[in-house]
This record gives sequence, structure tokens and C-alpha cells, in this order.
Amino acid sequence: MESFKQMQKNGFTLSEILVVMILLVILTGVVVLKFIDLSARARTSTAVATAGVIQSGIYLYQTRALAAGQPYPACPAELDSGILGAASAGNPLFGTVINNPLIANWSKITSYIYMPALKVSTFYIYDKDTCLFTPFQNVVGADGFVSDGVSANFGTSSQNAYQSTNPGQNLYSATGTAWGSNGTGTFTSWANEQLIYTIGFVETGNYTVTAYAINNAQANGQGAVQPRDNTWGLPPGYTNFNVQVYYDGALQGTMAIPASDNATMSSSFNLAIGSGVHTIGLKWTNDAYNPGAHQDANIQYQQIQIQKQ
Repeated sequence: MESFKQMQKNGFTLSEILVVMILLVILTGVVVLKFIDLSARARTSTAVATAGVIQSGIYLYQTRALAAGQPYPACPAELDSGILGAASAGNPLFGTVINNPLIANWSKITSYIYMPALKVSTFYIYDKDTCLFTPFQNVVGADGFVSDGVSANFGTSSQNAYQSTNPGQNLYSATGTAWGSNGTGTFTSWANEQLIYTIGFVETGNYTVTAYAINNAQANGQGAVQPRDNTWGLPPGYTNFNVQVYYDGALQGTMAIPASDNATMSSSFNLAIGSGVHTIGLKWTNDAYNPGAHQDANIQYQQIQIQKQ
């Protein structure tokens, strides 16, 4: 009993107090991280649920329009008459397809692109030809946007964003353009063919666009699938792929990607980009071809990265 009273009198040692404090800090960190994770999931779930309500409203509009004798697909031309910007009491959104238009937590980016205002890195696109209101995946958020060459977003039929400037020389009928994919990258045999990405940017800021490329030298470029041919190479003195960078169709400048037959090389370009959906275009300009010597310069993009600085 005396020893217990003595412990009460002496109190805790400094080491014991430090151990308790460290445990409390660790537990607090775990709880905060779990709360942040749950909050992010809740915001995403809210956006997805709201998008589902909007999609249901679009289908209901379509059903009523078809019943009234309108020709298929009878989708609404627009989802609302709101102006571009955040939803509010004075700017309600989605009033065409839902009974209670949204007056908060969503923004209208264009006449057919919307964004949840809940720190969710996703845009939603409305397609009046299919009645679909779907998430838009090409989004630059905190982690940046990365596209490998194989799945590069080109040949969009709805916009013809990558229509060849050499219509008589479209070798790659599979895409309807002068671009092809060989399983490792996206390439073209023709200069001045612009590769365009349509991307949603969550935040306004300065971004770095980095393009990774290698040479894809070919004899004649026949076929929709064109593997790299090691019997051909770059012409002597060909040191860089000169690539023009476009932002929303306007030329911003040129980056020089070191040219190599054997290694993937890269170059970067800085852009000031506003929040919303924008296009980033890359146009290779300096073709070179000497078939007699098996020398050919054809850019093959291995990867495109866009990262907020």
C-alpha cells in the first residue's frame, strides 16, 4: 500500500508522458486521415447520385418526347437555360430535366459540360445525340493527367478532332486519320498532323506539358498497325522533333524533343491554363525522308503528361 501511495505522490515520469503523447498523436492522425478519406468518398458519392438523378430526368424527357411523336432520339437540346458559371438561385441548372433545378454545388462549364463543385475531380458531359450524361475521364486534378501512347484520345468521331490535313494520304483507315498505334505508342508518318486532347482542368494555374517520343522510321508506312522497323533510322543531322503546342486552338510555342531511334526522349512546355475544359494540341512539324538510304523521321508519342506546377 505504501508503494502505491508513493507512486501517486511521485506522478508519471517524463518518459511515460512522452509515450502517451506520441500514442495520442498517432491515433489523432489515423482518425483525421480516415475522416478525410470518408469525406472524399461522401463528396464523390453525392456527385454520382446527383448525376444519376439528372440522367434519369433525361431519359424521362426522352420517353415523353417520343410518346408525343418526336423523332428518335428525342433528347433535350440542352439541359437548362442557365448561363455559364456556378449554380445559384438566379442561375438554376438542369431545369429542363429535373423538377427541382440545382441552385448549388454544380457549375456549368460549357453548354454541355458540367462540374460538381464539391472538390470532385470529374466533369460530366451531356451528349444530345445519345441522351447520355456521363463522367469525363480526361481530368487534370491533384495527380495530373497521363496518357500512354496506345490509348491516346484521337480519332473522336463526334468532333473529327484529328482529321488529317493530307486527306489523300490517310494510310491508317482504322482510325480515319494519319495516326496509328502499334501497341507501344501513337505515331504519324506525316508532319503537321495535330494530336488534340480534350481535357478538364479542375484548377486555374500553371501547368507543365511533357511529351515522350521515339522515332518510328518506316519504308512506306503501309497498314493500320505499323511496328517500328530497326532497319531504318533517322537521317544524319536530325536531332530534334519540333513540336508546336496549341492551347484551345491557339499556337503557344514550340518544344524540341530530342530525336532517337533507340530511346524514348522527352521535352516540356509550360502553359497557363484556366479551370474548365480545354484542348491541348501537339503538332510535329519537321518531317524528313530519304528512302534510298533507309532514313526516315516519324514521331511516335510514347506518353503525354500534364502536371500542375
